[in-house]
Amino acid sequence: MVNTRSQKTKGEAQKGRKAADGSNQPSRKPSVHLTAEEYEAYQSHCNRMSITRTGYAPDPDTVIRNYDYLNTKVKTWTEKYICEDMPSLSENQKQKIIQGLDTFCIQEPWDTIQALLSPESRDQFHLYLCEAMVNKLIFTQFLERPFWFLDGKLDENDETGDPSFAERLHYLYQRYHEASPVSAIWWRMVTLGLANLKEGLDENRKRQANIAEHLADHLLEDSLFQLFLEELAGAEEDTRRRRLIGVLQAGAQYLTAHELALGGQVRVHQLPELKQFDPATGIMFSGRVHQKERKNTPPLIPKPHGRVILVLRPGVYRYELPNRFVPYDRHISAVELPGNTDSYLVCKAEVMVEAVKASNSSDASQPDPEDEDISFQRYWG
Repeated sequence: MVNTRSQKTKGEAQKGRKAADGSNQPSRKPSVHLTAEEYEAYQSHCNRMSITRTGYAPDPDTVIRNYDYLNTKVKTWTEKYICEDMPSLSENQKQKIIQGLDTFCIQEPWDTIQALLSPESRDQFHLYLCEAMVNKLIFTQFLERPFWFLDGKLDENDETGDPSFAERLHYLYQRYHEASPVSAIWWRMVTLGLANLKEGLDENRKRQANIAEHLADHLLEDSLFQLFLEELAGAEEDTRRRRLIGVLQAGAQYLTAHELALGGQVRVHQLPELKQFDPATGIMFSGRVHQKERKNTPPLIPKPHGRVILVLRPGVYRYELPNRFVPYDRHISAVELPGNTDSYLVCKAEVMVEAVKASNSSDASQPDPEDEDISFQRYWG
């Protein structure tokens, strides 16, 4: 599951004292006593600072909370602005919607999917499709493309830059990673850290905000997505747009910051990996609709090992984290040690699955404790 590592960052200071006999012997200077663990952490930090001019302090708690906040923002927007009832769709539109959610929705005919859903899930399926659409946009654009906001300009006179620069730089990173994973991960972290300095490089932050705004407009203009939107006009329509821009800008900010808060490699949990519903794997939990179904008469529960139908939000696992910096003057065979990496599951995949009638009331009232997101288990469970 989730690994945590605590380190003491301050030694205990002890003040000297004058001799009891009142002699003129000078008092001892304050001293700092470090444990072996504290000394190793301090030396590691100094090494990091000397080579990269930056420290590395993994902050999984902030990353986990960010994913929870972002999930709430996406759900709030879709619940407010997606139409209440399923619109009438042509067979061609149904097919295109399912195809557009590849790796998020099972690639089956619309009627086959509907037959797998419970009545309540079927009634609100359009809402969850839109939630998946928004999340797919966020995770694809901002998580799977770490250099997404860099423009690749040649000089100050270059106004357009290189649209493929982010992909080219990511490919270069992958080649570096094949040669030296530790060095490549640090190279990526330092590159993104410099590109997100709080002072200077305002152009990058403006570009991040502008790209998020452009993506929001592109989604709102998508003919298939428009089928599910409430009919609005004037100020209400503008408010809907601004709030979606806010959701995507939050996603861009969080997922870019996570490259510095944790770094490492990223594995995204989605279809086809999440083929069967099994909370015991520790990488998935059932969506909110299944919590409501537990209160039905008769109560419904997610079918154990039932088919995952829709991924509302993918899971994220970060690994090969640079928890310890290895000085650059060591030979590569000594650098690439498996003990120098760690991993964190920062959010579970939220999924819609087949539902069945609960065999007894306790099954409905006492869900599997593993059937919760990381944030709930960590802070409320």
